Amino acid sequence: MIFEVTFRQLNSASSAQGKSMEKLSSGLRINKAGDDAAGLAISEKMRGQIRGLDMAAKNAQDGVSLLQTAEGALNETHSILQRMRELAVQSSNDTNTDADRESINTEINQLKEEIDRIGNTTEFNTKKLIDGSIGEKKVAGTDNAAVISSALGKETAAQSSTTVDGSKLDAFTGGSQSITIDGAKISFTATQADYRATSDGSGTADVDAFASQLQKDINKAIDAYNTSNGTSIANVTVSKDPAAATKVLIKSGSEGATSTIHVDSPATGATNLWEAAGFTVDTAHNATGSEGVVDAAGGGSLAALKTLAGTAGAATFTFEVDGKSIAVDLNDQSGSGGFAAQTVTKDSDMGAIATGLQKDLNEAIKAYNATVPTSEQVKEVSVSVKDGAFVVESGSDKATSSIKFDNSEAAQLLGLAKQNSATQGGGVDFQIGANQTQTMKVTIEDMRTDALGIKDIDLSNKAGAEEAITKINDAIEKVSTQRSNLGAFQNRLEHTINNLGTSSENLTAAESRVRDVDMAKEMMEQTKNSILSQAAQAMLAQANQQPQGVLQLLR
Repeated sequence: MIFEVTFRQLNSASSAQGKSMEKLSSGLRINKAGDDAAGLAISEKMRGQIRGLDMAAKNAQDGVSLLQTAEGALNETHSILQRMRELAVQSSNDTNTDADRESINTEINQLKEEIDRIGNTTEFNTKKLIDGSIGEKKVAGTDNAAVISSALGKETAAQSSTTVDGSKLDAFTGGSQSITIDGAKISFTATQADYRATSDGSGTADVDAFASQLQKDINKAIDAYNTSNGTSIANVTVSKDPAAATKVLIKSGSEGATSTIHVDSPATGATNLWEAAGFTVDTAHNATGSEGVVDAAGGGSLAALKTLAGTAGAATFTFEVDGKSIAVDLNDQSGSGGFAAQTVTKDSDMGAIATGLQKDLNEAIKAYNATVPTSEQVKEVSVSVKDGAFVVESGSDKATSSIKFDNSEAAQLLGLAKQNSATQGGGVDFQIGANQTQTMKVTIEDMRTDALGIKDIDLSNKAGAEEAITKINDAIEKVSTQRSNLGAFQNRLEHTINNLGTSSENLTAAESRVRDVDMAKEMMEQTKNSILSQAAQAMLAQANQQPQGVLQLLR
């Protein structure tokens, strides 16, 4: 019995001594999950965070290096621009001969090429920095989609209609106007008091007086033009649309093409709906080739009303897919392939327009792809209708954030509302944290001559030199702004690096308390277990001697 107890105590002390020696030799309290299951899980999570913070600090340091590379290139660009401005001032002086200015212009051209070379070749780890590839991307629409909202539905006119916003009641200024009919520019004068569209008090506009006066002024001008030039341009007919009291129909020229002006009613009880001091109205092409545009933003006068001659005219606008600008011919006739302009009042009619628009866009893309290498070609787009809007999607992945139309005129020619501009994508993301979304986005805009607005400056004459001074000033300001932004980003990253270092240090200390062994405590335990083991061995020897004593008595 004594022997068994002693042997058990010896095994227990030896086992505890072995564990203490394992911890002391490794320096870790937890060498395997059995040592502390919960502690091991906590420690491993902390270790992941620590390593992530350390790598994030390295990422931030790489980010600083990238920014320093870009800023260094822009420093040289700044120096070149200052020299260009100096030359522009010199060329503006009339003490220079034409030959002198040509010599100055030669240097200017070389400096412009160097700015472009710097923009095209400045890289960090093979990533282009100042060619616009990591700048902000402007797209049409919102919510990461290239959506151009339609002006259809709800009593508004579209496609071949013009909407006059009468929400303002300031004075209508009138003045000299022009209209292009069958290729001839006709001028006439609009008198303020003669143009009225009144309300009956219920918000419904009566535009008879407006239509009558507009027809009178235009036809008077056409008659004078015919007399003066020996032409026989047919008069226009302006009348209220019998289908809608707020619309005015304009039948123009020998083609008999029809455009529509739609006068929207403002608040109930308003009078003089045409007395808007600032309005912008546009019409797209109708099926017979007519176009009307009235643009009076801020002026209140008819700025232009033009009619396209022929039956298959087309408008050209540009849109952008994956950074490539592509020109599109917007066809007036369905027979000429593509978008057939027409008056549309219901969402159900938009599908046919979307089909034609898609065809026009993809024809333009095919033409573009035929002129560029395979690596630079872009995928075709699809056009669909969703929630009263045309949605343009690019590529097989249906990405919408890489398409934009060049300006509001493109949308207006389609009878669409002006597109909203939004910033999507672009830039570079620095992973400056241990976890997802802990990033910092940096954008560097295109710093080449075209983007800076100095690509076409010409110092070979005095006028060009004087104009160049202003353009170079603007370019210097753009580069200064970009360099300032880069400096701000760099300072921010340096603070980020300091913070990451502090976080890593504190988390390392916390993880150490969980995972590492307390050397003093464990040495005490090891010493205790060693003494117990030695004592057990001595007692086991004593226990082994007791049977020998009994045998001695028996002898």
